[in-house]
Amino acid sequence: MFLKLKKFRNIFDISVYSEGKEYSSYFINLINKISQINPSVKIIYLTSDKNDRPKFINNINTLYIGKGSLRTIIFKIIKTKLFLLTTPELGNFYLQRSLFCKKYIYIFHSLASIHSVYKNKAFHNYDIFFFPTMYHVKEMMRYEKIHKLHKRIVVKYGYSRLDNILIQKKEDIKITVNKKNILVAPSWGKNSITNTVADQLIKVLLKKKYKVFFRPHPHSFKVDKKVTLQLIKNFQKEKDFYLIDNINEIYDFKKCSIMITDYSSVAFDFSFAFLKPLIFINLPPKINNEAYKLFKIKPIEHILRKKLGMIIEKNEIQNLHIKIQKLQNNKNLYIKSIKKLKSEMIFNIGKSDEYGAKYLISLLKKF
Repeated sequence: MFLKLKKFRNIFDISVYSEGKEYSSYFINLINKISQINPSVKIIYLTSDKNDRPKFINNINTLYIGKGSLRTIIFKIIKTKLFLLTTPELGNFYLQRSLFCKKYIYIFHSLASIHSVYKNKAFHNYDIFFFPTMYHVKEMMRYEKIHKLHKRIVVKYGYSRLDNILIQKKEDIKITVNKKNILVAPSWGKNSITNTVADQLIKVLLKKKYKVFFRPHPHSFKVDKKVTLQLIKNFQKEKDFYLIDNINEIYDFKKCSIMITDYSSVAFDFSFAFLKPLIFINLPPKINNEAYKLFKIKPIEHILRKKLGMIIEKNEIQNLHIKIQKLQNNKNLYIKSIKKLKSEMIFNIGKSDEYGAKYLISLLKKF
């Protein structure tokens, strides 16, 4: 521990914290773009995952800090001008602000709204927000008003997760879409597909000769572990059942024709990146903040569901193949609609990292 702490006698220009390898995609291209523009920027990449080893074009300091006391200490003592995170709840529990950090910057790791799936004071302690859409900017304005907070710095950044998928999509041109490939990608929690209708849903799809690509949410292996593992065990011997456990991998996104989900925001990554429609099972939404009603704004994931595909009830699962066929028959209409919505809604498509890098380099000059 002492050797690792010695590093923090130095002052960094930019510090980055990744909760795990599934979050590295939000930072890699941004960091590389900063290094391209100005190689002298001193950056350190902190991670809580031993397997999180992103490839940077420069020799960026990468340090595994775990999830225990070392991480807690480092967060308190780190000397840095800017600190980038995708982690809500900064300053509310173990991850405290350092007195030696100038600005904390929040990067959105999904397109989910800030006021329903996140806790009530999840964003109190950030100074700057890299917003993906204008809708999120408006939500933050309501957040500030409700909590009587000072105005935060708004950066119309974009959505790096989407841009990263679009880059990978161009690089891999050999994969073709199969109409019979269906991606099932639930959220997590008691009302998710995993905990409610997954068994029935998968059985129906397999019976109709579809290939099922099951992509549990990473948190399901923590909070819903018993149910998730039992579900996998139930179907692992089926020749048309495939488990996806690498959430940075877009291979399965590309070869599947439709995604079935509940309220998982990964649906928007799939739809916007590949212009493919979605089927939403109408289950109770995941609400982690009952005060969200004070915002008087519908969560964006509730609004987009109606625009990116169709919503079906639990009692319609038995006839799921009919719904799938309907979506596939109207594929061109959905492509047009999804393309229009994406271009109107998301900032700086394909250019978010360049925009963010230039902003951060410019901001560093002020300190």
